[in-house]
Amino acid sequence: MILCTIYHLDGLATIVGTRKNMHYFVDGNNVTAARGDYSQSGASPRRQLIDKLVGFISIQPAKVVVFFDGEPDPMFPDGCKYRGVQIYYSKRGSDADSRIKEKVRRSSYRRDIVVVSSDRSLAATVSGLGAGVMPSHQFNRMLNESIDMKNPDSKSGCRESVDVSEWLDFFGKTKKPHG
Repeated sequence: MILCTIYHLDGLATIVGTRKNMHYFVDGNNVTAARGDYSQSGASPRRQLIDKLVGFISIQPAKVVVFFDGEPDPMFPDGCKYRGVQIYYSKRGSDADSRIKEKVRRSSYRRDIVVVSSDRSLAATVSGLGAGVMPSHQFNRMLNESIDMKNPDSKSGCRESVDVSEWLDFFGKTKKPHG
């Protein structure tokens, strides 16, 4: 379980772990802007974030909804669910922040919602509605930690299996039989 800090409007920070009924409402454009390196692999920043979110929920028991500004991606239409990640876009003439606020207002489980954004205005509004807020940079760190947990060899390269007998021979020791 990854621990994270959730901020509420009353100024108190709550340390919680990701739990099954937790819903992350992710301000997609804000999270990709906070990261900065989403466009280096050739895939669109939206697609890269969606892929990271899919990886995150594959090891963390949480629900993730991501909101983007602009026109819907033809591969991911508004309201679709891709490998467990719900995807929404801003409505025509509006922005993703407004859509997030609307979804929080209409939710009956506001205390289980964590809005991921570093936008102060959005954070103040959703906190006032009872949702938690996590800054984008902290969520990006949590995404990276979850990827590292899923792929433990990703930082240090490929690890080979260890032959204990070979090491014991190398150090002049012999393996004692159990019994």
